[in-house]
Amino acid sequence: MAMMRQNPLPIGDYWVDVFAKDWTTFHAWLAKHQSTVQIRKLETTRIKNSDPPVDAQGAPAREGYLFHVSGPTKWQGPGFPIITPPDAFGADRVDTAKPLPIGRYWIDLIGEQRIGNFGAGVKGLNGAHPGIIRIISATRHVANDARDYAESPDLTGVLVALWETVAGNIQDTPERDWVLFEVTAPALWDFEVMGTPTIAAANVKAESDTVQRPAPEVDPTEKILAVVSDLGSVGGTAAKIGIGVLVFGIVGGGIALAVWSFSKARSVPHE
Repeated sequence: MAMMRQNPLPIGDYWVDVFAKDWTTFHAWLAKHQSTVQIRKLETTRIKNSDPPVDAQGAPAREGYLFHVSGPTKWQGPGFPIITPPDAFGADRVDTAKPLPIGRYWIDLIGEQRIGNFGAGVKGLNGAHPGIIRIISATRHVANDARDYAESPDLTGVLVALWETVAGNIQDTPERDWVLFEVTAPALWDFEVMGTPTIAAANVKAESDTVQRPAPEVDPTEKILAVVSDLGSVGGTAAKIGIGVLVFGIVGGGIALAVWSFSKARSVPHE
């Protein structure tokens, strides 16, 4: 895929990899341009709550963003974003030209302005149509900590009240809120102010279900055992006999080498 070197970024869909050292600057860029930049997908290699952020191998963690630009937006890095086809977002893309239909959605809110706007929007929609927006679960990220809010009858009210205090609570200013919510009737959603949510699949219960992480490394011994098991199942008895002969040969060869080394050592005359 080609890189977009034009600046400002034209309308389109893009992917960018952001390493931990650039997270603060990039998150600030997202918050500044929330009216024209909508996150569609987020991947991370970070081990949860690791400080400094690292992946499973101890290397600096990385975040990957798939995002849509709805209007010319000045790019400030890191690097250059990769141009992606419109269908890269798949069937979970929301049509922003229509009211938000009935269904389950999740959204990433980066920066206190976006978080506060979302809370005000939810409060306004529920004020006009009680129960039209129901928060199912949420995760708040502050510094290097994450707090989960589980489903409960009063969770929507609790979080709306929390979002209203974001700007005034300097000690607990969140970096990012992840929210899973339900729309119970078509909602006149203000996409520019509240952000663009993503349709939540049936298996999405928490943030960890939407953030893709690499599979853990398999121990080399387990790989060998898996190959042996596969050979045994494919080749049946013959394969198992062959494997047995191979193992016997390796073990026997090791014993023979040890005996030979011992005999050689004893045959050397002492000075």
